[in-house]
Amino acid sequence: MLPVFALAAGLEAQDRNPFANDPAAAEAGKYHFRINCALCHGLGARGGGRGPDLSRANRKRGNSDAELFRTIHDGVPGTDMPAALGSIGVEMKDQEICRS
Repeated sequence: MLPVFALAAGLEAQDRNPFANDPAAAEAGKYHFRINCALCHGLGARGGGRGPDLSRANRKRGNSDAELFRTIHDGVPGTDMPAALGSIGVEMKDQEICRS
């Protein structure tokens, strides 16, 4: 799955995902992706009706773990990308975003 997201609660100064090499976290991330992201981005993260392809090397909203975390956490105003906290059915805690 995607290598994702650096800024867990209390870890805001980190640039890298603290779960990057944790197989259990990767499995948990697959679950969270299927539940919260696949509807728009597709099961293979290659894009869907509303969400862009996340499998590309260069993503429009950033490539670093920190940038990806912020995109998921805060959403993208003016687009279909919701913030991770409560809008349109998405409800992810920081630790869950880090594992996605």
